[in-house]
Amino acid sequence: MQRHEMIEAFAQLGLKGMAGAFDETVTTGLQRNRTAMEILAELLKAETNHRQAASIRYRLTAAKLPVMKDLAAFSFEGSA
Repeated sequence: MQRHEMIEAFAQLGLKGMAGAFDETVTTGLQRNRTAMEILAELLKAETNHRQAASIRYRLTAAKLPVMKDLAAFSFEGSA
């Protein structure tokens, strides 16, 4: 299977983290003489990290937190 076919397969399966990390992970793995299992483990870690980050982004958006304020914009009235 060619590189572009693998990346396309990752995308079709919803493995965006693996697709994004594929080139760097495989190149680094080959340069460091990693086994196929080690390279696959790194790709799985990339997918896990991608999903965790996406989950956090989703939850922050769903929380509808107010716009970030700095101390200059904060009203201290009634907080004594």
